[in-house]
Amino acid sequence: MRELFEPAIVYLRSNLLVNFAIALIAGGAACRSITSDRLSGPVVYCLIGIAGLFLSQLLFIQFDLVRTLEQIGNFRVLVDFCAAYAASLFIAAIVNAINPS
Repeated sequence: MRELFEPAIVYLRSNLLVNFAIALIAGGAACRSITSDRLSGPVVYCLIGIAGLFLSQLLFIQFDLVRTLEQIGNFRVLVDFCAAYAASLFIAAIVNAINPS
């Protein structure tokens, strides 16, 4: 398990501010896509976004897409955002199913 988690954590720590912004925006967009009420705040958006970003990085590592993504340069941020949004949608749907508001 450590071999899987360590590269994801190293990548997320390398661009901490950019990844935090991606997580906040992806988490907010995912929460707003799943539910329309305003009960969720920035903390929930950030937690769901961080979980989604981490899950997307784990999937990139698991499917060995890291080398391919390194070749696209600055578009990596866009790919990270799209993947984080998709994973955050999945996580927000699970949270909404467990605790509907």
